[in-house]
Amino acid sequence: MKNKLKQFVEKRKITAYKLSKQTGLPLNTVYRLVNNPDQVPTGEVMDAILNQFSDASVGELLEHSRDKEVVAS
Repeated sequence: MKNKLKQFVEKRKITAYKLSKQTGLPLNTVYRLVNNPDQVPTGEVMDAILNQFSDASVGELLEHSRDKEVVAS
């Protein structure tokens, strides 16, 4: 699972700072997510973004990629 926050802010032509101000999320949290796609946002963070951007979807914020090798249990 990877986050797509960098693409999200670029597509909407906003800065991480503006996303932080609009959502009420801590600026360091937003910067960490924008700069590190391996950092998966919490449900609380996802809610804050999706509540502020009602036209956004979870698919715009997260990407799931299957592992090449799946180990059976």
